[in-house]
Amino acid sequence: MNKTQTTVGAFANPAAYGFEYQTFGAWGAYGNATTPAYAVSVGNSSPASAIPAVGSLTFTGGSTGYYVDASKFGYVTNAAMVAVITFDNRTLAFTTTNTSIAGGPGAPQISAPSLNMTGTLNYAAGTNAMTGTASTTN
Repeated sequence: MNKTQTTVGAFANPAAYGFEYQTFGAWGAYGNATTPAYAVSVGNSSPASAIPAVGSLTFTGGSTGYYVDASKFGYVTNAAMVAVITFDNRTLAFTTTNTSIAGGPGAPQISAPSLNMTGTLNYAAGTNAMTGTASTTN
């Protein structure tokens, strides 16, 4: 154990989010965040053959992450998220709202609307891997 570094993280409780096949999380140093940060998504991928060719679905849930500010202070982020996947176009558009940050265990949640994100991901026909761009509101 490295006692010179303190780590903070957040992991999604799959039961709380209604997940059946996956969960996710992020972690890194808080305080002086000069070391790498990490994220993980663990679960079973949908086979490409199981992805519909037409229609759309809306997913509503949460998002968590790790943010380092300009002063190198690390925070865990939490936000509400809505993602709309349109199978006809093979796109997933998402937005996060009500983003908040916390700087360590027991630290209060601080509203951080400038970290709300939007993005669009795309995938090729016959695949289950998405790529795209996300950006914050500022």
